[in-house]
Amino acid sequence: MRTIITYHLFPSRLIIPVSILLLYFLSSCSSTKGLNEDELLFKEAILSIQDPQNVVGIENFDVETRLLLPKVTQAGLFNIYLGFYNIYDSTGTSGFKNWVKNKLGKAPVIYHDQMVLNTEAKLDYYLRGKGYYSSITGCDTTSRDKKVTMECTVELNKRYTIDSLIFPTDSTYASLKLNRSNQRVILKEDNYYDRDRLIYERSRLTALANNNGFADFSEENIFYYVDTSLVDNKVNIYMQILQPSDSTLHAQYTLDSINIFTNYALEDHNSTKNQVTEVGNNIIIYETQPYVNHRVLKKMILQNTGTHYHKKNQDLTINRLLDLGLFRYVNIKNRASGSAEKGSMVQDIYLTPERMQSISGEFELNNRSGNFFGTGVSVSYNHKNLFSGGERLRISLGTQLEAQIGDQLSFLNSADVNLTGELAFPRFIVPFVTISEGRNFIPRTLLNSNFTFQRRIEYYTLRSALFKYGYRWKETSTKTHEVYPLVINQVRVTNKTEAFEELLEQDLRLQRSFENVFITGLQYYFTYNNQSGRTDRNYNYFRGELESSGNLINV
Repeated sequence: MRTIITYHLFPSRLIIPVSILLLYFLSSCSSTKGLNEDELLFKEAILSIQDPQNVVGIENFDVETRLLLPKVTQAGLFNIYLGFYNIYDSTGTSGFKNWVKNKLGKAPVIYHDQMVLNTEAKLDYYLRGKGYYSSITGCDTTSRDKKVTMECTVELNKRYTIDSLIFPTDSTYASLKLNRSNQRVILKEDNYYDRDRLIYERSRLTALANNNGFADFSEENIFYYVDTSLVDNKVNIYMQILQPSDSTLHAQYTLDSINIFTNYALEDHNSTKNQVTEVGNNIIIYETQPYVNHRVLKKMILQNTGTHYHKKNQDLTINRLLDLGLFRYVNIKNRASGSAEKGSMVQDIYLTPERMQSISGEFELNNRSGNFFGTGVSVSYNHKNLFSGGERLRISLGTQLEAQIGDQLSFLNSADVNLTGELAFPRFIVPFVTISEGRNFIPRTLLNSNFTFQRRIEYYTLRSALFKYGYRWKETSTKTHEVYPLVINQVRVTNKTEAFEELLEQDLRLQRSFENVFITGLQYYFTYNNQSGRTDRNYNYFRGELESSGNLINV
């Protein structure tokens, strides 16, 4: 006989009265509770555009204009957010009361007169930046029961277009050697005026200047004057290059030499015991303990001496040095050289080395039903600079043993040994072919191997070996390719027991899984990952695989 006892938190006859009481309690939480006598609750902000047909070529206009309105009070259903916030008058910086007040609740937004002026100013600034110089903006408020609603109205009128572009005539701008087409990549006559395009053009010109020797040039050195006094809703844009504060002209630097300090330490960088080696083209390496192939280091440097300073090449050089995996920090300092030639620059590259070798291990114990007990040990070895050229070696060895305790049972039930290895070279190694490598990322040539030994005492012994030769490279920061034109896989099964043979005869699929095979093929992997960093939790990831074995192709 079985007895079932059911507990009811609320008897059914009390559900309706309790619900009514709860709703009454929630609705009785006034949204203005806790306000001082002279305070008003900012309840709502409304924006209306009187002539929306004049919004021409502006993406997300409605969204961007409404984001300019001040934040309003989020009361929640039945004012529940304000109710939680007002439960406690004061709390500490942590604890239950603080959690209720600031996590479950939301603070009310108190209205003040400056909100109207600030909102009108923001709307005017945004609309003028989009070319609506004759727009009319107005905001007004209404108050009832200590709650304020703001209503803003915008009359756009006609949008201004660009009549003429007047470019600088000074030597700095002339040295960029921009033809008429290159001058009008972003700003063009007869286009609608847009302040954002002026900002983009300022960034573009700054990048061009930085990549043409002007190391000290910044966006603040570009000034625009916009003349809106023309008729027919047109503007003239005058661009001006502001010179340095000392009234001199912007210096166009030529890279005289490059110094590389391979053993730089942040805590102790005053050592003078350096071996000095010039590797050509005024590139000099200073090292206390040589550990990097000079040819590899020189290959990472994209800036050429004797040419104008190039900021993009400098940034790419930093990325390539870090991608090599040998340096914890890479710092570059540029300084004017002491030579008599004006505009000469020396570039100092400071490299703080990583730990080149590491060993790690794991040990585990486990058990499962049936008196099975197991143990496992794994050891990994990593070397980031095996042949002094950035070659990475990874070796991992793992063993597992499982035993079954009981009468008339073999003590050792199974044994597994797995050995994996990977050797990666920081370049393409293709027999009889030379492949030009990209500047943005370092490709890798990969040699992978995997050996597995499985011993099942009452069934079989399995040995498998896998060898792969291929390449891995990045197309962009989000796209990675891996291709293995040579894949060799061998599996041998020996020491089959009679009991295991009987199992194989009963299951054709199982029998094919334990056949001796020797297979060659190829593999291709594509990975897309737009994660910006380890802390980024909002990203897209995709990995696809194409594999062929013998005359079969699997996707």
